[in-house]
Amino acid sequence: MLSWIEIQKQIERYIERRVQREEEFQRALQKSLQLFRGELSENWAYWKERAADGAHPFLVPGFDEPPAFAHPINSAPAPAILLASDGSQIFPSRHEIAPVALINISRIRIDYKNYENPPLMESRSRLLLREDFDGLADPDREISFTDLISDRRALEEMSALADMAEEARGGGASETYAPQWALTDGSLILWRLAGREFQSYERKIIERYTESMARMQKAGVPLAGYISQPASREAANLLRLIHDERCASEPSAELEPTLTDAVLFSHLLKEGQRSTLFHSRSKILNEYGEQRITAFYLHTGSEIARVEIPQWTAANGEWVDGAAAQCLFQSRLGGGYPIILSEAHECAVVRGADRDAFYALLERNLVSQKMRARYSAKELRKRASII
Repeated sequence: MLSWIEIQKQIERYIERRVQREEEFQRALQKSLQLFRGELSENWAYWKERAADGAHPFLVPGFDEPPAFAHPINSAPAPAILLASDGSQIFPSRHEIAPVALINISRIRIDYKNYENPPLMESRSRLLLREDFDGLADPDREISFTDLISDRRALEEMSALADMAEEARGGGASETYAPQWALTDGSLILWRLAGREFQSYERKIIERYTESMARMQKAGVPLAGYISQPASREAANLLRLIHDERCASEPSAELEPTLTDAVLFSHLLKEGQRSTLFHSRSKILNEYGEQRITAFYLHTGSEIARVEIPQWTAANGEWVDGAAAQCLFQSRLGGGYPIILSEAHECAVVRGADRDAFYALLERNLVSQKMRARYSAKELRKRASII
């Protein structure tokens, strides 16, 4: 039973601290904005060189124009064909009747120019066993089945986009041709791998991942990863360069340690604008080769989104603005989040009822072959009523 009187007292103390912390944050934010618009952007060529020297204990991006510069975006882009993919999974569990996993990958294609073309909305499921990954990782290295499934899902999502890009281009040009864009939910940087001990397995995953990106490049279909509510601090970290070099004698409150790029650009951008391009210097991108990642921030009216694009997309100014325009348009259609990514999620998501049905089907087939089908004692107890 909860002690509501004590909880109320704790909530009151928490709110009091939150109010005080918010006042401190706003004061530090105003100083940071002044520094970002002023010293950093006015002398951006100098700070670009400082950011590139690599002698920093924190991650700072590259950039090619004033970091505070805002680009207007066309809110009504040319009708296009949008491709999207998302994934969901049933992770393996030692408490279930069999050590298997399931990945479900959606394939979404919507033609916004030729409405007579029915949209593609499908998903493809794959049952996976631990031995399906034999040969991918070093024999003397243990990688959890769960990590293997998560990595495989990332590969399958990118491969699905590449497949659709190639299928669409295979039809050739026609009078009803429309430009095509591939969108994915989340970062194009495989951050899950960045925190691991980097060995041959991780390099194989990145190689397959970037191969799919290269297929889209060859098909001429620009790619963008849309990140809602980003927590990145790369652009905000540029302020630390100035603080370390010129502001060391000023109070530490000059820089707000919890300031994110999203908060920063919510004050630097207006609705329908994007930021300059920021070139990530994450070490994992050294393995990406020509598929290195560039990003910009986009004010959709509902949030500040981070949009990541490969360098070959970033090298084409029309594609950069087009990616921003499509993300903005899709976000407005979706009430704040790109509607095609919502469709991709809904088509891919594996819900609790699906999970239960999957294990029931698995159990029925095991029993039909007179094979053992038993849950762990813990799982059986969870399924049973206490009374």
